Amino acid sequence: MNSHQSIRILRLHLLDMARMCQRVVDYALKAYSLGSTECCTIVGNNKPEISLIHIQIEEITRKILSMEISDTSDLRFVLSADRICNALGEIHVHADDIATKSMRLLETSRRMRCKELVSMGDVVNRLMRLCVVALFEENIQHAETVLRSEGVECEFETRFFESLNAPDPSDLAEAAYEIAIADSLSCMARELHEVANAIMFWLSDSEYDWVPCNAEPCMVRWEG
Repeated sequence: MNSHQSIRILRLHLLDMARMCQRVVDYALKAYSLGSTECCTIVGNNKPEISLIHIQIEEITRKILSMEISDTSDLRFVLSADRICNALGEIHVHADDIATKSMRLLETSRRMRCKELVSMGDVVNRLMRLCVVALFEENIQHAETVLRSEGVECEFETRFFESLNAPDPSDLAEAAYEIAIADSLSCMARELHEVANAIMFWLSDSEYDWVPCNAEPCMVRWEG
C-alpha cells in the first residue's frame, strides 16, 4: 500500500472518529440536560468502538510518517490528523466523564438541571458541529469560527461559578458533580480549539503555525 492509499484510509478513519465523537458529545450533553439514563448508556456503549478507531489512526499515522511523502499538503494533513485524533480522544474522555457524572446526579438528586451548565453544553455542541463540518467539507471558515470563540470556556466557567450559590450541606455531592461537569466542558472547548488549529494548519495556504486566530470577536456566543 502506497502513501496516497494510506492517507485516503487515514482520512476515512478520522472522519469516522469525528462523527462518532460528535454523537457521544451530543448524547453526553443530553444525559445531563434531559436527565436521561438512556443517553448515559449510549455514551458508554460507544467507548470500545471509539477507542479502537483511535488506535487504528495512531497506527496508520506512524506507518505513513515512515514513508516518503513528496506532497507537502499530504504531510500537513497527516500531521494534522495526528493532532486531531488526540484531541478527539480527549474530547471523548470528557464526554464519557460528563455522562458518568450525570448518571450519579440522577441517582442522588431530584433538583432541576443547572441552566448555566446546559448553556455551556450548547456552546460546546455548536463548536463540535463546526469542527466536524470543517473536517468533512474541508472548510477553513468553520475552523476560523471556532478559533474566534477562544476564551469562551473561561467566560462560561465564570458565569457558572457566579451562579453557584453556597450549597446546602445535603447538596454538596450534587454540587461536586456539577463542578466536575463544568470542568469537563471547559476542557472540551479547549480541545475543540486544538482541532480547529489543526484544520487551519492543514487547509491554510500560508505557513500557519497553530497560533489561534483571535483577531475578530467571538461568533459563538454564550447564551446563558
